[in-house]
Amino acid sequence: MRPEQLTVLVLRMGRLSAAAALMIILCVQSLPAQDTQYWNIQYGTRSTLLGGAVIGSVSDLSATYYNPGALGLSRASGLILSAGVYEASSSTLEGTGVEKRQTSSFKFNVAPSLLAGRLPADSGAADRLAYSLITRQRASLNLDERFVGSKQTIPGVRGSGSVSRELAFVQDVSEMWAGFTWSRPLGSNIGIGVTTYFALRSQVKGTSLLASALTDSAGVAGLTYFTNYDYYNVRLLWKAGVAVDLSPLSLGLTLTTPGVNLLGSGSTYVNVMSTGVDANGDGIPDSFFAADFQESLSSMYKSSWAVGIGVSYQLDQFRFDASAEWYAAVSRFNVLEPAPFTGQSTGTPYQNTLSAALAPVLNIGIGVEYDASENTSWYASVTTDNSGAQSGSGVNFAISSIDYINMAGGGIFSIGRSKITLGLGYAFGSSPLSSTDSSILQAAMGGRYSTATDSKLTSLRFRGIFAFSYAV
Repeated sequence: MRPEQLTVLVLRMGRLSAAAALMIILCVQSLPAQDTQYWNIQYGTRSTLLGGAVIGSVSDLSATYYNPGALGLSRASGLILSAGVYEASSSTLEGTGVEKRQTSSFKFNVAPSLLAGRLPADSGAADRLAYSLITRQRASLNLDERFVGSKQTIPGVRGSGSVSRELAFVQDVSEMWAGFTWSRPLGSNIGIGVTTYFALRSQVKGTSLLASALTDSAGVAGLTYFTNYDYYNVRLLWKAGVAVDLSPLSLGLTLTTPGVNLLGSGSTYVNVMSTGVDANGDGIPDSFFAADFQESLSSMYKSSWAVGIGVSYQLDQFRFDASAEWYAAVSRFNVLEPAPFTGQSTGTPYQNTLSAALAPVLNIGIGVEYDASENTSWYASVTTDNSGAQSGSGVNFAISSIDYINMAGGGIFSIGRSKITLGLGYAFGSSPLSSTDSSILQAAMGGRYSTATDSKLTSLRFRGIFAFSYAV
């Protein structure tokens, strides 16, 4: 069950429940660096302020990611380390039958997003080698909401309104890419290069719902719902690039391959139980129990192939940049595919797979740079950060489906071998709520928790950018 499904479920338990639960669910939806965004993390000082729209102009070791061909034309220093984005966000959920509610959160990242170096650092050979370690995805949260009180109801329970409820969502996603880049010049103004990446992805996703109510007969009715997915996966992929320097014009072209799965393992758990709940509306409580745990399952993760293009033009003290990158769709696949199991109380077979799919995405960005002096440069950019989330067809993997527009600006100040980046960023976007219901939970509750289709989530993000790099 995705977070917005729990929003709808709790909405149907009562207004007081919705007020508290929305605070949790919206924080989940508004977090940056989700697993269906591609342009959510930038690397290097200049690239951060330009929103990653540097395919045609990258000149430092962040080229290992943005355009490996640019290293063939660059003598960038032998080591670079960069980090630092602080973010505050605000989200609003509104729609038919939903009270308009707003929540805010604050998040900061202090771990380096890029570590890159040249091998060897002072090499003058035509074949140029580099290594890099980048953070491609990062999201972690552990949120819960509890309520004990009256004037609440659970669908299918005839009671006094005395209810106890707990809702919790746990999510931890991490994906690191370790790369080795080969590049070389072809003449004086063309560079080619390829980065081989080993991608290590890990994810833990858990949802729980506990609800109990006092019935008219002074008995107790209850519903419990637990799911947990835990896996890691290692895959191999390549990013190739061509850079062309036609000063004052420069061009870039990149191609990223789909991932090749190497190994991975994971586990799945589900436990759904209801007692005293009239699921089919015949006036008789229908007890339900279905639970399953499977481990040492093979994991699979499919990533998209992508094509990027960039252009940059130098005009006196100004440089203008534009980039676009298109990501292909990924058809539905099972990250974890446990064997079907039989519900203990029903004898009906159920499947508890973790399924994913990605829609095609086009991101574009433009930026401008002004060299105020030898040690100071100013930047401004506008980029998109569209989501590849695809709902329906049994997909229960994605977190966020918001398409963002990002704006950033700031300056870079050189002090010896160090560069300090200071800037501000603002992003906004919205998305309708849409997801796939849990078939097991639906069986327990007689289909009473269908997903709302007339609600919209709007998210605002404010970034304080502090990054630094040190070249050796």
